[in-house]
Amino acid sequence: MTVDESNSHYPDHHRPQHIIIAGAGIIGTSTAYYLSKLHQEHLIQQRQHLLDDPTTKQQTQEEPRTTLQITIIDPSGTIAPAASGKAGGFLALHWNDFSPHALGPLARRGFELHSTLAQELGKENVMYRRLKCVSISVREQSLSSDGAPRLSGKKLEGMVQQKDDGGWWWDDEEHAAVVGMKELGNEETIAQVHPKMLCCAMWDEITTRGHQDTIKAQLIKGKVVNAKPANQPRTTRKNTDEEQKHTWDVELADGRVLHADAILYACGPWTTFGNCMMGVKYHSVIIPTRPKVLTTAVFYDGLGDPEVYPRPDGTAYCCGFPDDPVQVMEEPGMEEVRQEKVEEIVNAVRAASSSSSSSSSSSG
Repeated sequence: MTVDESNSHYPDHHRPQHIIIAGAGIIGTSTAYYLSKLHQEHLIQQRQHLLDDPTTKQQTQEEPRTTLQITIIDPSGTIAPAASGKAGGFLALHWNDFSPHALGPLARRGFELHSTLAQELGKENVMYRRLKCVSISVREQSLSSDGAPRLSGKKLEGMVQQKDDGGWWWDDEEHAAVVGMKELGNEETIAQVHPKMLCCAMWDEITTRGHQDTIKAQLIKGKVVNAKPANQPRTTRKNTDEEQKHTWDVELADGRVLHADAILYACGPWTTFGNCMMGVKYHSVIIPTRPKVLTTAVFYDGLGDPEVYPRPDGTAYCCGFPDDPVQVMEEPGMEEVRQEKVEEIVNAVRAASSSSSSSSSSSG
């Protein structure tokens, strides 16, 4: 992120000194990360401007550094406690190119940003890599009159996969047929990241890797219930200029009141205004693949349509069988995990790919 030239020399009192972010998910942590980068760039440009201007050379030693304070508030008190930390982390460059909602450019930009973040934060720290992706159609018993497997599903329309000897692919152990396969992407268009690790790496970059003299960041356990302009605007003075700067009183559920120059709501479905957000709940299961480290994500068509995203640490993130849309009521980090859903996913993945049934589970 770069500083717009028209704004790069604004006096510090024109900029927010304390920003509160409600929500510690991917939106909250990434906003904090880019705000910190923007602030550092601003200070560098400001310092260079003072050095380049002969009339202000005497001020360079006297000019105080501006400290940006960022406070993230989350009911869990942790980074990425809900869906932002429990998603699959699957990234596709081009899948939204023909979206009716014009999401193509946004998806492509997001794909590029994840690659840039991996370079800045370290690929191993966010478990980022490129990989392949295929869709595989599987059926327990799906034969046509001539014994050939029938295909269904938009992903595999017109596609049939046969063995070299002319027979069909069968999973003999589970009596499931692999009746078709279609490539959905390769290392040029498909990538993955560990969402929880990404959020934590961005926050760690702000809090532990320098800049403590110019950026102060803290994570507070709490819930924002209200934000309103402070009764009295703060008067700031810079040289002979005087102006009023309005601040916010941010009220927490436990009665605490924090003061900030700006507030960002990044609560997703937990934003309380209206309390009408609908969501679809997925369960996910982490299945070990060791000693193998698989490099192809698979969208199965059939047997419940499970999705399998192998990770470079010798595990696979598996999900499927979504619930019907409901009003989001579960608090972040306190979601109910239903064992029958876990078993449903494990059984479907086992039937489709003969993967290990040893697993750990989560929901989001």
